[in-house]
Amino acid sequence: MSNCLINQVPSEFDIPDFCHVYSAGAWHEDAFIIAGTDALLKIKDTIDKALETGQSSCALFVNDGEGFELIIVKTDDPAIKNKLQVPYTEDFAASNNGLCPSVLMDAEEYLKDKRLRRST
Repeated sequence: MSNCLINQVPSEFDIPDFCHVYSAGAWHEDAFIIAGTDALLKIKDTIDKALETGQSSCALFVNDGEGFELIIVKTDDPAIKNKLQVPYTEDFAASNNGLCPSVLMDAEEYLKDKRLRRST
């Protein structure tokens, strides 16, 4: 990973459910998930639920305080796996010739998950 900028958030500011997800730039490069304990446990629970139900999501935050949804969708279908867009971020490796991951998610289930989290 090159050209990384350092975020200037005060060190005393504690980000709840801190998680950064870095995709591989191109073929054979590493991908990273860097997260606090609470976020990792939340991701683990989300994975467990996706294994049971086919999909799940959780709300997480990057170190600038901005939130995002991590959506996990299970598929064992080779026809789907082989048609997904590659997740690379470098222009020379990226491709738009596949399925966008969002087409795999059940929007109704996703919204239900979000409503449940907001009510607790």
